[in-house]
Amino acid sequence: MSHARNGRERLAQWITRSKLNQLETARLIGMDPAQLNQVLSGKRRPGLDNAVKIETATGIPVEAWVPTPLGTVSDDESQTTTNSVISKT
Repeated sequence: MSHARNGRERLAQWITRSKLNQLETARLIGMDPAQLNQVLSGKRRPGLDNAVKIETATGIPVEAWVPTPLGTVSDDESQTTTNSVISKT
């Protein structure tokens, strides 16, 4: 089973599992519905205050909203990266 890595994907999955719509989710989190829509569409990441609200309501950690640091690869990318490096040497 593939697990979502970033906050947007995790929040979308949480909403689906919870059987809530975006308006209900925004109210539960305490977030502006328009901002939540932008977060879910990938147009913006939540600020720290909203990330904390999301964590409190859903359990999705604040760290899920932090982009992957440069020079590191996610679990999904590591196999491809390792294989390409090995094949070049």
